[in-house]
Amino acid sequence: MKDFLNYKIEDYLSDVSFRIWVKNGGFADPQADWTRRLQLNPSQLVIATSAREILLATASSEEGFAPDFEEQVIENTLKNIRQRTGEKSAPSRNWLLPLSAAASITVLLISGWYIFFKQPQLRGVSSAAHSLPAVVMLEKRNEGNKIMPVALPDGSTVLLQPGSKISYPKTFNTKTREVRLSGQAFFEVIKNKNLPFLVHSRELTTKVLGTSFTVRAFDNQPDLAVVVKTGKVSVSANTGKNGMKASIDLIPNQQAIFNRSALSLIRMDVKPATMSVMVPATETTYSFNDAHVTEIFRTLSKRYDVTIEANEALLSDCFLTTTFADEPLFEKLKIICGAIGPSTSYRVEGARIIINTKGCNL
Repeated sequence: MKDFLNYKIEDYLSDVSFRIWVKNGGFADPQADWTRRLQLNPSQLVIATSAREILLATASSEEGFAPDFEEQVIENTLKNIRQRTGEKSAPSRNWLLPLSAAASITVLLISGWYIFFKQPQLRGVSSAAHSLPAVVMLEKRNEGNKIMPVALPDGSTVLLQPGSKISYPKTFNTKTREVRLSGQAFFEVIKNKNLPFLVHSRELTTKVLGTSFTVRAFDNQPDLAVVVKTGKVSVSANTGKNGMKASIDLIPNQQAIFNRSALSLIRMDVKPATMSVMVPATETTYSFNDAHVTEIFRTLSKRYDVTIEANEALLSDCFLTTTFADEPLFEKLKIICGAIGPSTSYRVEGARIIINTKGCNL
């Protein structure tokens, strides 16, 4: 099944779920799946909006047209686009320009009919794409051979595996926290029952309120997987069957496997050997009693399998008594740095977490 990031205009017109979205108001629903997809992937807005305008222009709700009139117009539109863009030719880097031009021509031709027959309904209608709020997207790619820690805007932690990438907004909106993953990553999500956290990864969408889990979704692998360490996770898969989705819920030590060929989503228990590979060996709770802070850093570094660098000489007199529960890694570090002193903080450089400090109580 084709990934929507590679959609051409004919793919949008043929996609049942996209057509239903347009019919139901499109961008008017900020929580709709297609609205969120396009906000997270603005590079697709031009093509998707052109397809949307074509579908709006061919809507045949008025009397006087044959029931299959809309389907006939769309089919003819698809034929024209294929002829103009050369469906069999290999895609080029500047594919957007000719495709947009072909789409614009088609929209203008159909819109001429649409204005003539449906002018009262058309007045006042403008492209909703222009009214979408600007979303500044950030992207992290792990091109090294070590796990890359990523701090999300809400304080959640992502441990990005080599060969993987994640994109997310600079600031989460007021209704959801959404990221897009290609590859594999372990998530520790800050709990917020009012802001669901969603991970879009190819055909899968993973939804949580606050928990820890791993998502594996490499392009070249036949299966996608979600493994739960703590909390409850809901996984839905686009089966490609008339736009329908399959959904299952997972609890700790369970996993969801989606087979991309069979379009099947199953739930199964996770074997200890699989769990040790898919999730880091983090503890449910950590208790430290008058422990040297550098020893605490070493413990977290080992459990999360990440590099934490600190100047041991400057921290030689720093000891801490504390208990951690299910806080994400970066929340733990924030608490530790605050306890050391106001001058202490952390920063992430590639695969390293570096502790900046002037010493205890400084």
